[in-house]
Amino acid sequence: MGYCYETATGRLCCDICDKAGEVRKYRCPFGYCQAIAFCPKCKKEHPEYTNKAGHRKNGCEKLMKQALIKRAKQEAIIGKGGFVRCSALSHAEHPGGNVKVIFRGKNNVEKAFWMSKETYDSLPLCAPFTPEDYRKQGPLIEARNCNIYDAELVPVLV
Repeated sequence: MGYCYETATGRLCCDICDKAGEVRKYRCPFGYCQAIAFCPKCKKEHPEYTNKAGHRKNGCEKLMKQALIKRAKQEAIIGKGGFVRCSALSHAEHPGGNVKVIFRGKNNVEKAFWMSKETYDSLPLCAPFTPEDYRKQGPLIEARNCNIYDAELVPVLV
């Protein structure tokens, strides 16, 4: 989510009361969630939005630790020359409901594969997976790595 700015002056607005001027951003103490914009009055009235205790209560500390563990796993896979899932695309009108999955490796080099929706759905989203992990679940077909849908280039998995 972005920030709100006053149209006439371009000044940052408070996320609580919408007041513009004397507003500044306060970062998450754990580096997990987006900074919040506060005027001095709202910052004083809502310390839970800026202190460690409030962010810890909202799960920021735990979620940041999980994110760092996931990132370390991804970097380890990529460091060994592997590729890690970074995005997936599907097209509602595509016969068979195939999913194009893009994997990223060293130097941001990417590979893409088509797979069935069942194969894609067989592994959870919140963990780093490789093409080899998906191959164990079902067949993969190499795909062009572009962001357009081209019906003639899309193979159908049966």
